[in-house]
Amino acid sequence: MDNFQKLKSGFLAPDSEFSPIPFWFLNDALDEGELLSQLNVFYAKGIRGVVLHPRMGIPSDTPYLGEKYMNFIRICVNQACELKMKVILYDEGMYPSGSAGGLVAKLNPRYRSRGIYAVRMITPRPFIPENEKLVGEYLLKFENNRLSDFVRREDSIQRDGYIPYAFICGYTNGKIRGVHPQTDDFEAKAPFSGDLLSPPAVDAFIELTHERYFGKLEEFFGSTIIGFFTDEPNVTGRRSEMPDYAAWTEDFLGDFIAQCDGEELLPMLLFEGEKTKTARAAHKKAVSKRLAENYYGKLSKWCREHNLYLFGHPGSSADIGLQKYFCVPGQDIVWRGVEASHNLTSPDSVAAKCSSDSARHLARRRNSNEVFGVCGEKDNPWDFTFSDMLWYLNFLFVRGVNLVFPHGFYYSVRTPLQYSERPPDVGPNNIWWEDYSAVSSYISRLSYLNTDCRNSPLCAVLCSWSHMPYKIVKPLYENQFPFNYITEEMIDNGKIESNGYKYDTLLIDNEMEINDALRSKLDLFSANKGRVLFLDDDNCEEYFSVLDKNTKRDFFFLAQKGDKSFLRIEKLIKEDCAVYLLGNESAPRSGNTITGELTVNSSRRIYRADGFSGQFIPIFSKPFEGGSKISLSIPPCRLMILVESINEVAYDDNYKEPEPLCIRFADYDEAEASLDKNGFPERLYTANLHLADRDSRIVLTLPEVRDKAKIYINNIHVDTLLLPPWETDITDFVYRGDNSVQVRVTGSAANRFGEKTPVGLIKND
Repeated sequence: MDNFQKLKSGFLAPDSEFSPIPFWFLNDALDEGELLSQLNVFYAKGIRGVVLHPRMGIPSDTPYLGEKYMNFIRICVNQACELKMKVILYDEGMYPSGSAGGLVAKLNPRYRSRGIYAVRMITPRPFIPENEKLVGEYLLKFENNRLSDFVRREDSIQRDGYIPYAFICGYTNGKIRGVHPQTDDFEAKAPFSGDLLSPPAVDAFIELTHERYFGKLEEFFGSTIIGFFTDEPNVTGRRSEMPDYAAWTEDFLGDFIAQCDGEELLPMLLFEGEKTKTARAAHKKAVSKRLAENYYGKLSKWCREHNLYLFGHPGSSADIGLQKYFCVPGQDIVWRGVEASHNLTSPDSVAAKCSSDSARHLARRRNSNEVFGVCGEKDNPWDFTFSDMLWYLNFLFVRGVNLVFPHGFYYSVRTPLQYSERPPDVGPNNIWWEDYSAVSSYISRLSYLNTDCRNSPLCAVLCSWSHMPYKIVKPLYENQFPFNYITEEMIDNGKIESNGYKYDTLLIDNEMEINDALRSKLDLFSANKGRVLFLDDDNCEEYFSVLDKNTKRDFFFLAQKGDKSFLRIEKLIKEDCAVYLLGNESAPRSGNTITGELTVNSSRRIYRADGFSGQFIPIFSKPFEGGSKISLSIPPCRLMILVESINEVAYDDNYKEPEPLCIRFADYDEAEASLDKNGFPERLYTANLHLADRDSRIVLTLPEVRDKAKIYINNIHVDTLLLPPWETDITDFVYRGDNSVQVRVTGSAANRFGEKTPVGLIKND
């Protein structure tokens, strides 16, 4: 089998490792029969792995990590083993990670999240609350409400105009979201968050959580159980009660001073003054370094020692420096942090390439994204369409993500406690569940394409530990100019390279801090004929024009219709074949179909790969200066996949498929709205279709559908439509003469679990 055939075969039937791995929200009283039943159905829908995620709604008689809870987890793992599914253990109850559902703080109250705060001294000695610790005493001088000077306070020192302050390491009283009723972070029984900067506190977290699972499920580690998922740890906890503070822990002053290059800047951390920006930047670095080594480093080491992967993601979309600790670099997209209206202008727009570019440079096969959480309409999160879901998937795939964690599949939607907690359910409790096998296959095929391949960047964009520029790359995206993000560590000895990737052009955001060490690296890179461009909002378009003229590009899309600024293109090399991913990131209902010609520097035959069917369809192309021009039309929220056959020559036989007979579904009878078996609203439309002949292909087109349409011709199910264009080929199902047509439309799950939305066929003309 040659490489093209190997790619074609792998795309049609991807290995089970490429399956979506949904968060399975265990969010109610657990029942063995129901757990087994749901896992069996997941398997039938093409799902080959789950994240076992304890979630709000588990009753208090099933304590998190208690014996009863662990027995249910074992039931799930046993069944997954029988089905040859994979399991990822979620490391918290519920999130953010690092507190063992509050057990860390219960084990030792000194393990709670800490912060440093300043208090004005009104007595010679500062009052230190129980279990808190004095960090330092200072004399502070203020001018115009700004800190103008400070000195360390000694008992014998008194200065006119200076005020004594004590800096104290105390407790933030931050919380996490728990799994039992009344334990959400704003409720009275919310668990205390653990101190992730404290070595003994993190050791306790690992002992309480990871070792507990290992003790009960050791025989599954490294086989059925493939890893732990850690979720956006928060060093101070949620809803902290401490005013005007900064994250801290015992014995942290040395870490902070080291990042200040030995300069005494602690008062500047909490009070506005000349060097406050410097102090806070140093503090951020110190916290990140301690968190990386004490939390991520320890978890990563434990997982490796137990034959597991560390999955999950850090707290910020731009935390690219932390990705090296993940066996599978990961990020998340939630709360519509990215959507069509700000897909390039949101700080969260870097999330997908944060994980994928990290994986490319760190030689990791896979990278992941937890996606869809609260990504419905902002005022009605259950109003989340299939088109919305496809938009997010394609946003990830065109940027290189190859492992998808759908957020989430709900074990229960019994009460508002379950179905109102971070909706929507994007699996078993939504209208597309009966067709979910198509979703699983689509995700698996694109994940397969994005694995064991290389993309084709023309330049690199520099990142700091927790900052990834997004404004300066906007013209790169809008003009289909491929790039990768890099970290400072990759610049060495006058070169920028890692894992086979080499760059001769580096773009730097003018807002980035360039220290002396980095400046020396850049000077050496420039001396070695590397090109360094400093960009900001005002000059990035100008510099892109210069960059484009001086860079050899091997593909280019010329738009003839539609707004091409929404087009994204990535070129991959997989099995020695060129693969082009072209995504239209317009809003699903925008109508912005992008039509034009893609020019490639190859004269080999090109196929269009269908992500839903797995089929390869040959595309006719026109020879052009040693390459080919391919006419394309890409509807909103769709991804066009083109694959080059390395053994076939392109052809242009001028053949044009005859135009189909398009029949608009218009003269129909409309039934009263009712509820289907799942409680979702539906409406039935019927019509008679009279055909004088069947000499051409026949396509039935519908008005806009809200949100799913099942089409029947002569009582035979023809197709299910979940996204525009609302049309289907009915050629093989109709006869000459009269034909009955039925269209059964199901409305959004929001009508059951959220606010009402339109249901049925929507006439826009």
